[in-house]
Amino acid sequence: NTGETACVADCNGDFGGTAFFDNCGDCVGGNTGETACLADCNGDFGGTAFLDNCGDCVGGNTGETACVADCNGDFGGTAFIDNCGDCVGGNTGETACLADCNGDFGGTAFIDNCGDCVGGNTGETACVADCNGDFGGTAFIDDCGDCVGGNTQEDPCELCDLVLVGSSTPASGPGNADGTATVVATGGSGTYSYSWNDPLMQNIATATGLFPGNYTVLVSDGEGCNEQITVNVGVQGNVPFTQVHANFCNTGGYALGDFISAQQVAGATAYRWEFTDSNSNVLPEYTRVGGNPWVRLEWISGIELGETYDVRVKTEVGGEWGEYGISCSIGISPDVPNTSVRPEYSPTNPQGNPYSMCDIVIAFNIAGAEDFEWRFDPDSDPTNGNEIYYVRGAANPGIRLSWIEGLVPGTTYHVGVRVKVSGQWGDFGDVSPIILALPPNNVTVRPQYCGVTHAPNGILVAQSVCAADFYQWEFVNLTTGVTSTAQRPNPGISLNWNQISPLLTAGDCEVRVRVQQGGILGDFGPVCTFTISGPGAPADETPAVRTLAENSSMLYPNPNAGTEVRLELSGLGDENHEVMIQIYDINGQLIQNEGFGHVGDSVSRLIHFNKNLATGMYMVHIVVDGERFATERLIVM
Repeated sequence: NTGETACVADCNGDFGGTAFFDNCGDCVGGNTGETACLADCNGDFGGTAFLDNCGDCVGGNTGETACVADCNGDFGGTAFIDNCGDCVGGNTGETACLADCNGDFGGTAFIDNCGDCVGGNTGETACVADCNGDFGGTAFIDDCGDCVGGNTQEDPCELCDLVLVGSSTPASGPGNADGTATVVATGGSGTYSYSWNDPLMQNIATATGLFPGNYTVLVSDGEGCNEQITVNVGVQGNVPFTQVHANFCNTGGYALGDFISAQQVAGATAYRWEFTDSNSNVLPEYTRVGGNPWVRLEWISGIELGETYDVRVKTEVGGEWGEYGISCSIGISPDVPNTSVRPEYSPTNPQGNPYSMCDIVIAFNIAGAEDFEWRFDPDSDPTNGNEIYYVRGAANPGIRLSWIEGLVPGTTYHVGVRVKVSGQWGDFGDVSPIILALPPNNVTVRPQYCGVTHAPNGILVAQSVCAADFYQWEFVNLTTGVTSTAQRPNPGISLNWNQISPLLTAGDCEVRVRVQQGGILGDFGPVCTFTISGPGAPADETPAVRTLAENSSMLYPNPNAGTEVRLELSGLGDENHEVMIQIYDINGQLIQNEGFGHVGDSVSRLIHFNKNLATGMYMVHIVVDGERFATERLIVM
């Protein structure tokens, strides 16, 4: 009569229990200790669907896959790697590179005014306008200075054969009209007429009754050919006249490194030279003191290849300058001289050893040189496209091999050099072999790090090797018998670096190092022994912590000539960086401050000084992302 029903067991077997079957068919709640399953984002109880980084329900029974990050790090983004290897589109703000007219993505080839694809990797140069303004035209300047041929409808003139030589006798005083000017004509038809520009307009070979000054005479032959010359009439003084020596007067074909001489004057203490080009432009005078009548043509400021100059000389005697004498024509060859590697630098370095990457090679210097270009050819065929070219960017005939990207150690290169003078590149000269050594096999750990005990987070530093791709370390724990290896971009390593595999542990250890240069891996150097004092946990590299193991910097050449220096940095991290270079003199005065953006862990950059640095010591501060990265001392000699 209770009106109640008997209790029953729940799904867990407990009478009066509260356990129940959830939507996944599992017994949960009550005394089971289990909770009911939940629906995933797709509404499936016990399902594995989830919300991805783009906010979409994926996986499980959705049939969808999770979105991934594009190359810009944006999940679901549309950025992509273009044909130049850059991340573009999407949120990058960058556009994909395009192919130039040569089909090279990111290339610099372009269509010139003649409709040809030039520049970039074409090996072609843009056509230029001829003197008539026609691109690709054939008009030219003839011997009379006129633009002829091509589309001008003009024929070149016939050059007259008249040759004029002038001389003079000085006036007895500044206000006396008793000087003379004489012209001697040769060549042409042999019948000459003369027209002087003196007040009397004399028409004979020798004009008389002249005041001191310059007088021009126009000489014509019977065939209508005209030439003119200017003759200077000086003032009679105590200083004798001089002029270009007869061995050099009215001659040509000179290189800028050649010497010419004036007629020597007894007691002269200095000679002053004046060069006037074919357009009547007078170059800056050059004075040579010490009574030496010789002058090297490259000493004349502004002198150019292919030009003919009227040259006059005067001299100083007893502190008094005389007057310029008769002018002579001096012709400069239009050809840029050839140069080549100096013989003591081929095929080995001057010490007789195969070249290491830090060695210097020197070519013959050329007078008036503005730049040098080097060509390294591994197979003596300079036309098959495997040559490596390097432009020095300075009037210096020497280079360091580590500046040349792409050289392979253990290779013999056939090296040619050419020079730029007066804005013109010459031809490559004689080819010389250069033997590159294999990467060094004697790279050592610096001795102060050997034979001692290091803490688990201690640092080892190896001998630095110029132009190393990386340093490979091999550790052998003599206590455990475990061999560990690691690879670093610079010569330092932290013993608890988490990229050493397997991680180092306490005990007596041996370590050795080798380097790779130009893709060639060298042999291990000698063994260094040391002890790790106790257990230590591996540490992740942290960009904010800059130690010798994580980064390095180098300036070379150092000592330096004071015109430019190459900066090598590593350990910056793979992100974007702002790099500042600050150069201070010995007094702490900032003399150069420049910055540049960079992406990646390592920097190799040529720093040009705003002006040539004087001899002395300088401090170079390198600031990366607003923090002092390194300070290097630079010696200029």
